Amino acid sequence: GIEAASRTYFEKPASDLTLSEAAMLAGIIRGPNAFSPFKDIEAARAERNVTLGRMVHYGHITQADADTAKNESLKIRPKHRRVIQDTYVMDAVRRELDRILEEENIEYGGLTVITTIDHTIQRAAELSIERNLSKVEKTPGYWHQTRKKWLGMPAARRGRPEYVQGACVVIENRSGAVLTVVGGRNANESKYNRAIQAERQIGSIFKPFVYMTAFNRGMMPQTWIPDGRIRPGEIDGAPRSWSPSNSDGKYGSYITAEDALVRSRNTSSVRVGNYAGLEKVNQTAIDVGFVQGVPNNASTYLGAWEATPWQVASAYTVFPNNGDWYRPYIIQEIRNANNERVYPGKGDSGKLVVSAAEPGATWCVSNILQKVIDRGTGRRVRSLGYLSPCAGKTGTTDQYKDAWFAGYTGTLTCAVWVGMDRPQKIINRGYGSTLAAPIWADVMKTADRLGYATPKFKPLRMTSALLCRWSAKRATNGCVQHHAAYTAHVPADMLPAPNDYCTIHPLRAVAPRAGGRANRPPPRAVPVNPEKRPPKAIPLE
Repeated sequence: GIEAASRTYFEKPASDLTLSEAAMLAGIIRGPNAFSPFKDIEAARAERNVTLGRMVHYGHITQADADTAKNESLKIRPKHRRVIQDTYVMDAVRRELDRILEEENIEYGGLTVITTIDHTIQRAAELSIERNLSKVEKTPGYWHQTRKKWLGMPAARRGRPEYVQGACVVIENRSGAVLTVVGGRNANESKYNRAIQAERQIGSIFKPFVYMTAFNRGMMPQTWIPDGRIRPGEIDGAPRSWSPSNSDGKYGSYITAEDALVRSRNTSSVRVGNYAGLEKVNQTAIDVGFVQGVPNNASTYLGAWEATPWQVASAYTVFPNNGDWYRPYIIQEIRNANNERVYPGKGDSGKLVVSAAEPGATWCVSNILQKVIDRGTGRRVRSLGYLSPCAGKTGTTDQYKDAWFAGYTGTLTCAVWVGMDRPQKIINRGYGSTLAAPIWADVMKTADRLGYATPKFKPLRMTSALLCRWSAKRATNGCVQHHAAYTAHVPADMLPAPNDYCTIHPLRAVAPRAGGRANRPPPRAVPVNPEKRPPKAIPLE
């Protein structure tokens, strides 16, 4: 090890080291990352001096020898590195490398880092973002700075770019390996890595996790949910006056939970969240990688809070993984100057997996998100020519400030964000399906051509039972008489217990009269717990 370090730092064999150089190497042993001369030469010199002082204390050298060594000019070998373009990928690698070196106490110099990036998909994402956002800048009604205008300014007058930006992250589902990181339109023009650093309101992108939590707690995709206006005091943890609206301004009576998610209904989704419980929904957010910023009020259900594209892509992998969440990573392997693997360690895959939800609940959400693509807010993907089996969700925040699309196949998950660095309206009717979905489709078509396509999602053991649409429990004769019973085909772990019967409808209920109220659910009192701080603006879709 000393021989390798000697050649790494001083380009000479250990037998030719001076006292000063040898003392520096001895100091590095105590903290290879903190005291590496490649990283912090002053810290390395200070630790060298500490080592020399100890040698004097134990009588190995004289004070005069130590003083001479301290004054010696050290000739550290320049770090040999390839000339690498400063890109958003390199920024992501540096961030993860710093974390790994600190946690694993790996010597900083002479390292070879192998990443998970797929350069073909990376390039496709970069080109698609630029091509599609250039089209946005030519859209009638777009009034912001354009990239073309910014590039046409004298360099001294340009300032920070203020044109529309985008970000994209692609992750391999079954490992967490990050294949693509695009943090903006050009890293040379803006170092700000929006894929990792930009925390933006996520809107309806979060709704699937609310439904997943509710399904975990017993709700079924075919359970009926009210779609009318929110009543004062109806929602726990919200002010009595809080009443989010549906994006189209229309309200119905009842729809199934499945249809509510396919159509991205706000009022129904809030009620689904209320059923799941705020504490449970917040825990779900943490379990899938949204580690901070989740508010403790009902606006959580509508995604009126911020997250990064990296976090969104990572969170969505829980659906194709049937409940398992893998921590995303971009560094696959690190080798030292002797070509020895130093990360991951022996017997360590470097992967972290968390069971975030029951397989049945995530399967049900995934099944619904496939319908979002085929007939819901994400159907633009099909018209753009992406025909492989996939699932996904759009997201558009208040006043069209952020446009999202997150979706996946059985192999890969991709999240795309479009917006301005200073949150403001991008364009009128700038929906996620309009601005972000085309980029997603381009990226995933490239991935398919490279062999990442899968014919279908992972199956689960399915079963059937007669259930009640109101209670989501096993149906009674009363449920049948009230026309509330239906045959559910769901994953086995979703079914209620064999003796868990509906308590809304009596066993021997009288059949309802035509036009009567018997087939409506009885009103239910909802506890009130108003928040002092009002929720944020409500996402559009």
